[in-house]
Amino acid sequence: MGGKPYTEDTILIPSPDGHPSTDIRFVGVDGTTIRPILRSEMDHVNTQEDGLIVQRHPCVSDIRCTLESNGGRVDIILRLPRVWWRMEHGDGEPEEWRDRPLDMTRKDFRKCADEDTIVRLRLPRRIRSVPVGFDDTIDRSYGRKSNGDGIEIPLAHFVDYTQIDQRLNEDAWFNVRVGDDALPLIRLSADAIPEIAKFVAEPIVLSAGEETVLSWATRNTDGVRVIVDPEIGVVEPNGSQCIAPSETSTYTLKLTTPGVDDVTESVTVVVNESPQPCGDNQIALVKGANGRWRRGKGFSDGEIRSAELTSDALPGSIRVDRRRRSVHPVNTETIRGATGV
Repeated sequence: MGGKPYTEDTILIPSPDGHPSTDIRFVGVDGTTIRPILRSEMDHVNTQEDGLIVQRHPCVSDIRCTLESNGGRVDIILRLPRVWWRMEHGDGEPEEWRDRPLDMTRKDFRKCADEDTIVRLRLPRRIRSVPVGFDDTIDRSYGRKSNGDGIEIPLAHFVDYTQIDQRLNEDAWFNVRVGDDALPLIRLSADAIPEIAKFVAEPIVLSAGEETVLSWATRNTDGVRVIVDPEIGVVEPNGSQCIAPSETSTYTLKLTTPGVDDVTESVTVVVNESPQPCGDNQIALVKGANGRWRRGKGFSDGEIRSAELTSDALPGSIRVDRRRRSVHPVNTETIRGATGV
């Protein structure tokens, strides 16, 4: 069978691609090949001169055929020892028999457990029990019921395992051990990497004593700590908070979970530390080497272009520093506010 002798211990374990077609040959004690005769026509079973070809299909298990040799004949039932499994959801209709792992997320697994879903394992009748578990820890045993078809494995028994209860940073496998083989029944996909969808301050430029609102939105943060530094601390995955910094400050949103690099995003709130000068003149801010803002000599050409203006269209209160090449959004906003753009 498949190039190997068929014995009472033979078990056909599927590969990751499922069961292949099985080639069955009958050989007499003298080494001659015996041609089988099917006792009735069977779907998914093909006869040929030197044996049978059984296709990959769960309905093929018992094959009734006749063997003839040297004038004698014998009727036999060949039980094909393939392993199959399927999901059965509470009182609902069972799914189809499978020979390939089912793909699930931790959320899917918990939902199935809440619905009293079981995995029904169909294997040779001589196997009375099997160990089951995640990855290399396959240590929970399940036996065949006296009046049952196969072995039942309730998913609810595994919801407290770390592979379900905690974030998965890599795929995990729900396995059953059949003989010497660990057969994967379910592949649990790793959790998606946490993401920051938005982290903004509105307004981003303040005068001393004014307030701004930090707001943020994240994705894939089940089991992830969401922190805003400095001072604010642990927050909900999506939210906002009103702040009144006394000086220009940088705030960082951080998503942290064991086994994954922190995901961060920062926003700088600019506080005009000195009041606007008398008259209508506007202040251009420049960030120094120490990261702090200071008064600049004027607005750069790039900041004027970012405000969608030209030097010719500027009011007298807007001074231009043509030697500076940097572009700061805070200055662009100041230009727009002064010109009404």
